[in-house]
Amino acid sequence: MMISFEFDYVSYDIVFHLTRPADHELAVDYDAGIATLEALQKRVERSGICKNMIIEDVTGKMIRLVKNVFVKQEKVVPDSPHGMSVEDAPRMDNETRDWPIPENFAIELDKIKYGYEAEPLPLYHDGHLVEPSHANDVINGAMVEVHFGILHWHIGNFDSFQANVEKNRDLEAGFRTPCVSL
Repeated sequence: MMISFEFDYVSYDIVFHLTRPADHELAVDYDAGIATLEALQKRVERSGICKNMIIEDVTGKMIRLVKNVFVKQEKVVPDSPHGMSVEDAPRMDNETRDWPIPENFAIELDKIKYGYEAEPLPLYHDGHLVEPSHANDVINGAMVEVHFGILHWHIGNFDSFQANVEKNRDLEAGFRTPCVSL
């Protein structure tokens, strides 16, 4: 599947849009996958209106997948020097402490970093971890296999579906990127 990628600093989500591959054999499988997901939504929905997981634009149907960047920690990390000096106190991991984020979102990160830890998409380019701010340049147009779970909510007069990324693998270069691996 072809993939486009965006990082939402406000909700702390990575959003993927998987699009139909140009390769005929892969496109047949992609179309079958879309049909299966649409059938699943129809079996579960209660409103007749399914939103958010399968979206359509002028290029065709896409699957929107989401991965949360920050996950709740079991124990809150102390945010004072005194609390951090207590023996066996939880410690903030380096990934969360050093999370690269635009300056205008630093306050938002400070609000959550003691109760959540960063769990980035493990995206590598030439053997080096790619920072979120550079991920679009590396991953757009790539071929990827994504394993995901589906969440469903009935909200008012529509049903919302969300595909949550659980595992990524077998990423191959897109038409404008060098080889990338997850």
